[in-house]
Amino acid sequence: MAQHSSLIAESRQRSGSSAINRMRKEGLVPAIIYGRNFENANLKINRKAITDLLHGSASDNVLVDLQIEGAAGTQLALIQAVQHDYLKGDIVHVDFRAVKEDDQINAQVPIVLVGTCIGVKNGGVLDQQLKALNVICASKDLPESLSLNVENIDVGDAAHISELEVPEGVTVSLDDGVVVAMVQESRVAQSEEDEAAAAAAEGAEGDAEGSEEAAAGEES
Repeated sequence: MAQHSSLIAESRQRSGSSAINRMRKEGLVPAIIYGRNFENANLKINRKAITDLLHGSASDNVLVDLQIEGAAGTQLALIQAVQHDYLKGDIVHVDFRAVKEDDQINAQVPIVLVGTCIGVKNGGVLDQQLKALNVICASKDLPESLSLNVENIDVGDAAHISELEVPEGVTVSLDDGVVVAMVQESRVAQSEEDEAAAAAAEGAEGDAEGSEEAAAGEES
């Protein structure tokens, strides 16, 4: 189960683009919280706090214990969406979805590769083609990550969704046959093979030309 991060939020009264721009200059990020049987509320949170919380996560879909100013206790919430400035990358808005532990949620979970790959030992390159995966589960069952053991993947082999370690109660959104990771030949090995093939082809052409010249000499 994913660990709950704690985050403090304040109620937000200011609205309109100019007010929101001033808020952002103050180091705050506008946010909203909504959910089933939950009254929508406008919030503001500290930009550094939310940035640090999401730092290093492969997904923005994180469960938090949200402490809202003036409210008793904390509210479990899923970070449903995060908007970023398309130039600077700064967080400019956050959507929280209020949930209960038994609520079914759809969230993106990072995939972690485990083990030393035999294909890499044999000179190949491990290519993780799928770094995160959408899952459906109860909030209390949301995993921090999904593990995939890659120790036995050799050059030319692949590992699929079916080989992921998926906890009970969690359903993944893609078919079992979708490739998660594979081991390919290194560029150096491919280049050497290409050079060898080209040399072989040139040799074959040379032999053919020599045979033709010899045949022509016999005829003359």
